[in-house]
Formats: sequence, structure tokens, C-alpha cells
Amino acid sequence: HKCGPRTRNDEDETELNVVQAAGDWIKVTGTLDSRAAESVCPMDFMPMLQTSATRDGRTYVAATGTRIKDQGAKKVEFTTCEGRVKNIMFRRTNVMKPLIAMSKVEQAGNMIVLNGPENSYVECKKTKERTKVRKQDGVYVIDMWINTGTAGPVFGRQGR
Repeated sequence: HKCGPRTRNDEDETELNVVQAAGDWIKVTGTLDSRAAESVCPMDFMPMLQTSATRDGRTYVAATGTRIKDQGAKKVEFTTCEGRVKNIMFRRTNVMKPLIAMSKVEQAGNMIVLNGPENSYVECKKTKERTKVRKQDGVYVIDMWINTGTAGPVFGRQGR
């Protein structure tokens, strides 16, 4: 299933593991995490976006049991597969990929339905708009399309 902002050309897609590119658009796959207290992203994620202050020594516990330090937050704007603009607040820390805390998605007024690969979505309780959730490598993910023409590179290591 291919999706993204209506302005992109699917024939130009190039698979880059977690990230996919089409013109100025980069697809970042955010993994839904039912045990996470915060949505987190790698340290070099969205380097052009301003980082807010850290949370006075706050640490999180990774799935491995390792403690990881909070390094501030970034508010990331993205476009869903359905073409709607959304925002998510990520805490920066030492993780490998963006993780989306299901509890935070629900706190923001959404309902999450995980009902197999073809019928999973996040629904806004107020507007009833749905964002597709898909299954990848055994976990549920949301595709976040980011316009690098306006937001800059997605990862600090891009272009090196």
C-alpha cells in the first residue's frame, strides 16, 4: 500500500529502510508503542527544528531496561497518507527510530483501532477522521510524510 501527500509521485519512491523519499517529501515510519509514556525520537531527528529545554534530568527506561536521558523536545509537523497535516511532540533521546506513545495519541482525543493489516487506524473522536495504521515487521506503524523543502533534513546525518 503506497500513500503520502497528494503532491508526490509514487513512481519516484526509493526504499531507504526506515525512511523513504519522493522529491522533497521524506516518509518516516513511526512505531506505535503501547508501553511508552512519551513519544521519543533519535537525537539527530529533524535537526533544523528548534529543541525545547530538557526535563531536569528526567530519564526513561527502554524496552531493554536501559535508562535513557531526556534531551529536550521537538514538535514535528507531518502529513498523513490521507493528506491531513498533523503535529506530534517527540522527546529527544538515545533511540534508533521514532516511537509513538499510544497513550499520548489517545490523550489527544483519538481512538486507536488495531484490527489486522487492512483495518487498523487512529480515529479523531471529534471529527471522525481516520489515519491509516499499517503492520510492518510484526508491529503497527504510522507513515509520517515530512516536507524537507520547508522543514530541512529529517536526520542530521543526511547529506554527509
